[in-house]
Amino acid sequence: MRRTHRARAALAAAAALLAIAAPGLPAAARPSSTLDPPSASRGAAGQGAPLASAPTTCPAPPAGFVVQAPGTGKGATVATVALTFDDGPGPADLQIAAVLQKHRVPATFFFTGEAVARNPGVARQIAAAGYTIGNHSYDHRYPNAVPGGWSINFVTDQIVRTNAVFAASFGTSSCYFRPPGGITDNVLAAARAIGVTSVMWNVDTNDWRQPNTTTRAATDSIVQAATTVGQEKHPMVLMHSSTTPQVANPTANQAASGHRGNTVAALPQIIAWYRAQGYVFVDLAGRSAP
Repeated sequence: MRRTHRARAALAAAAALLAIAAPGLPAAARPSSTLDPPSASRGAAGQGAPLASAPTTCPAPPAGFVVQAPGTGKGATVATVALTFDDGPGPADLQIAAVLQKHRVPATFFFTGEAVARNPGVARQIAAAGYTIGNHSYDHRYPNAVPGGWSINFVTDQIVRTNAVFAASFGTSSCYFRPPGGITDNVLAAARAIGVTSVMWNVDTNDWRQPNTTTRAATDSIVQAATTVGQEKHPMVLMHSSTTPQVANPTANQAASGHRGNTVAALPQIIAWYRAQGYVFVDLAGRSAP
């Protein structure tokens, strides 16, 4: 009970501070884009309207982490797949979104608040094209970089600060939070207290390990990992559209690369494979292309 009270107090304090700080975010000129806005004919069942017109009330979060694509309810017989992209926005996000648009595939982008503050124009274009935006913390710090680790107050602050940046940059906050590195410390308690759904994955492409150049071997490795699903009818596929400079994990970071050309190159093959197997693409809101 006392923890919940402290978390709510931290939320109120952070929100008050951010109400003042958010308007000062850099208002970079909107870069040119090849992305099209969602068609008005798609409606609620389509890829979705721009997030700025999405409802501000989030669905009640489940008790645990969401690890499967929507469509997993009782009686659900259609196989669904959710493509998700972490660590943006960055240069590759628009390339990824262009491929998704070409193939009429919805997806979810998990952005950090710090990256959105640096690249608000990219974030606005992704949101305006109708893609679901998820919260991936403010600065992607792992517990070993935080004095005392991930307390409830720290996780709450990370979610609230990022949602304030989202609201200032493209007009809405997010109902979904994916913790950096899939770390679970106090995540459910913090997210549920503020009505946000915690999200993981069940298919990991390990594309953050790709080399600094686009190669056939690296691209094929991502395709293989993304399509190795066994009997899973609702894969949630983890990929990365960028990288984060604040990752406090030197062992992992030694193998990390900011290059995402192999992810972009792998995407058409991944889409083709899932379609050939009869999967329907959905975002975390459960929206599919018409």
